Amino acid sequence: MPAMLTPQPTPALEDFPRWGTPVDASSWERVKEALRSDWEQTRAQFSTPSGRGGEERGEAERLMIDWGASEQAMRYGFAARVHFRAHGGWCEEVESLLALDWDGAWGQTWDQARSDVRRGWDSACREG
Repeated sequence: MPAMLTPQPTPALEDFPRWGTPVDASSWERVKEALRSDWEQTRAQFSTPSGRGGEERGEAERLMIDWGASEQAMRYGFAARVHFRAHGGWCEEVESLLALDWDGAWGQTWDQARSDVRRGWDSACREG
């Protein structure tokens, strides 16, 4: 039986990057629960014994990070997409900007957070 996750408090504005705005925070609240549900379903799928290996095993290990760590990265990606809307889609230039702003700021390296940041970015594309 999977461990119960404890609810996380609503993030304060200072939990957003320096370019975040209150609009980003309210927009995030609208999509957060859908992303959390998706995260939990994906985590459950990778937690079942299915003989997965290689890259999928790495994804499963990454998903064992608690929701709070993944949420921070997804929130960052979501806010980035809202803020950098004029940049167009995810590209090397955008990723470089986000990596420079992220690295070490929230207790994970960019490499650890990148896929969750991208998931948050993509969710803002669907939202807006």
